This record gives sequence, C-alpha cells and structure tokens, in this order.
Amino acid sequence: MLAASYQAVLSQGQGAYFVAAPLQGTRGRVGTVFGYQGQPSWVMVTLQSSIREEGRFQVQVVTRDGRYLSLGDAVLGGAKGTWGGQLPVDLSAVHKLRFMGSDGRPTLTATFATANPWD
Repeated sequence: MLAASYQAVLSQGQGAYFVAAPLQGTRGRVGTVFGYQGQPSWVMVTLQSSIREEGRFQVQVVTRDGRYLSLGDAVLGGAKGTWGGQLPVDLSAVHKLRFMGSDGRPTLTATFATANPWD
C-alpha cells in the first residue's frame, strides 16, 4: 500500500525518487535538505526551529563530476526557515548543496550519499 502511494505521488511530477540529507553548519546539524528526482528536479531546505542566525547565502550545487553550479541567493534563519529551488541538472548528478557565506566559504553543506536509492 505504501509503495503504491509513493509511486502515485512520484508519477504526478514524472519523478523517480526522493532523498534527504542532513544540512551541516559549523556547530553540527542545522536542518535537512530534501531532493526530488523528476521533471524538473528540485531541492527544499528546512532549518531546525532552534536556528536563529540569519544570513544571506549564495547557493551552489557541486555535481558528481566536479562542476560548481549556482542556484542563486537564499536568505535563511530567523523567520525564514525554508528555501527551495529548481536544479539545473538531474538530482542524480548532485553530490553536494552548499550555502556560501559573504566571505565566499561554504557555511552550510549537505552531501547526498547516493545518486539513486533504488540502485
């Protein structure tokens, strides 16, 4: 029953799978990144409610073949506990999602462990 429901949801967006990865900051886990492999593929970030620091970040995807692709800007923290965006590549090509601080260094990072959980 659960598998059929999951397939029905995925078929709505021509999707193949969902993944989740912990979003890590300098003091440990600060949230979760959810990824969707579909048409289009996308990511959604949720911060833990205890995270109060605000910041403007340049969001960057690091692909499995070593490319760095910009997803634009995000404001996270305080009252802004979520952010999402469409990926310029399939989710299966994404190795990391990075939130770059004003100093150009990654402040928050999520690493996707597998390209496809069904492989």
